[in-house]
Amino acid sequence: MELNAIRCNIKKLRKSAGITQREMAAKLFIEERTYSKIERGEQKSMDIRFVASIADILHTKICNLLKDPETLAAEQVALDPATALQENHACGIDNASRPADIAVEISKLKDEIRELILCQKETLKHLKSA
Repeated sequence: MELNAIRCNIKKLRKSAGITQREMAAKLFIEERTYSKIERGEQKSMDIRFVASIADILHTKICNLLKDPETLAAEQVALDPATALQENHACGIDNASRPADIAVEISKLKDEIRELILCQKETLKHLKSA
């Protein structure tokens, strides 16, 4: 995976999230010009921990930053399940009110876990090839 593709994905997701370079730099505890250099490709390398921090800020998975920019949608890909549950509760939706609902929730969580495992495997594959 080329660093340019990762930079392109970071920029796309940052813009789709409505986050400025200044805000991103502040969240990463670096100077704005340093972050700008990263997106422009003037910074020749990125530590995986730094990429993981960026993914966290953008509410996405690392593997989404490693995808081919042509296939990456310009929107946030991962949804924080805890946030979704809080939003449902605030709206008066109680997903765990019946056993059938609980079974559906468990099934959804299993699917999400499978997806996360596949994502981690894909990320490791890309890191090994880098």
